[in-house]
Amino acid sequence: DLEPNSTTNALSLAKSIAPLLGTPPETISENVNFYNNTSLTDTYLFSQNVDGFEVYQGSLDFIAKATGGDVIIINNQLKPVTPFNRQVEMKSGEAQVIVAQQLNSKPENLRLIKGPVIYAETGRPSQLAWIFHFSRRVFDAEKSEIAASAVTGEILHQQRLTVND
Repeated sequence: DLEPNSTTNALSLAKSIAPLLGTPPETISENVNFYNNTSLTDTYLFSQNVDGFEVYQGSLDFIAKATGGDVIIINNQLKPVTPFNRQVEMKSGEAQVIVAQQLNSKPENLRLIKGPVIYAETGRPSQLAWIFHFSRRVFDAEKSEIAASAVTGEILHQQRLTVND
């Protein structure tokens, strides 16, 4: 159970269950994002960090009853981080040019969002990456988020941010 609005209690719970989820407790961020969604539920969001780097799309979330604090949903999106090179081999601008070439587009159609972050995926070695938002035209409603290797510029992951009817 979580005390209502208790981020300290939520952090303690997150760190205590992390090993059960296959992740060392120290990878759970000390910063808790707390949202009081409705009068019925509270949400606690934790990012995953390793050696000072954020893990791309790595998170652990709890949804708890606003009264009583019973945890009703645990969303485990923690990533399996393998040993990785902590040196940035390629600057974001260099990666941006290479990503644009892979997309048959122009570098100005990519906007750096964050990085370097750790890109970790089961079955692949972890590595540092730059995160870009991409649209083919300046006012294009269709946008994608792209994780690009900070070593080679290779597109590691791409997902659409918009849904068309």
